[in-house]
Amino acid sequence: MKATLTNNDDGYPLEYLLQMWDSENSIWIDYYIMLFTYDANNNAIETLMQVWYNDWMNFMYITMTWDASNFLTEMIRQQWDPGAGIWINEERNTYTYDGSNLMELLDEEWEGGGWINYHLSLYTYDGAGHALERLKDEWIGGAWVNYQWNQYSYDGSWNEIEDWVQMWQGGNWENHEIYYQIWEEGNMIEKLMRIWNGSKEWINEYKETYTYGDFAIDEDNVFQSEKNLISYPNPFTSQTEISFNILQKAVVSLNIYTIKGEKVKTLINNSILNRDTHKYTWNGKNESEDSVENGIYFYKLQIDNYTSVKKLLLMK
Repeated sequence: MKATLTNNDDGYPLEYLLQMWDSENSIWIDYYIMLFTYDANNNAIETLMQVWYNDWMNFMYITMTWDASNFLTEMIRQQWDPGAGIWINEERNTYTYDGSNLMELLDEEWEGGGWINYHLSLYTYDGAGHALERLKDEWIGGAWVNYQWNQYSYDGSWNEIEDWVQMWQGGNWENHEIYYQIWEEGNMIEKLMRIWNGSKEWINEYKETYTYGDFAIDEDNVFQSEKNLISYPNPFTSQTEISFNILQKAVVSLNIYTIKGEKVKTLINNSILNRDTHKYTWNGKNESEDSVENGIYFYKLQIDNYTSVKKLLLMK
């Protein structure tokens, strides 16, 4: 992948272009573009996202409202309906503050011509303004019901080192997952995720290691086998099949990520696979089997030391 960022005179991004390498034709192919608009205080008030399918096609439009103190108070996300040629409301977030601390985040969805409650997040801070907890409720049957509870821990420099996640199940809080982060000179160098297996035991799920510096990438080597990695259908509405072939026995991982780099689903977790063509289906759901939102996702294949990343477009 190659990203090209164009900034305005104040250093704020005006255009973000992401391209993918076409190994068969040895050229960069447009993938998606994001266009940003700002107010007089350089607060982003509009974001337009378009995807490339033989031409630029509208995909997502976000509008943001800011108060006099330059705090974000409302964000509305819309999806493009190519059949009707109009923007359709999808999600609205409303933010409430106490001074500089975010206290409430209300998430609403568009349904039946109006906004309906979906999630409500309530935040708790210490005296220095560091977030300690987030309690997330879900709107069910006309009332707010416990849904998710995050508890945060920090090191002596106030870098977040632990995010403990519990889910409300059967009238009790149950362990769900936990994230550990290791920092060095202000940079996160390692992130470990563990999941609760329901048998009173934490199980390692994945570990990410971060290295900082300048890197040179040999594109011919990185993309030499990319034509063997495909997904069909793409775009997809309910499920897509990801297929690839390997030439010898290898350790393989296959994961789905959001455009922000957040892991959504693990399809293969460091498994040893034999030489063959392999096919795996993703149904557009995360690890909790909740349906994910429409949008662009990446599927990342790792075969021993080889890595290939391609895009998916979910349009339900």
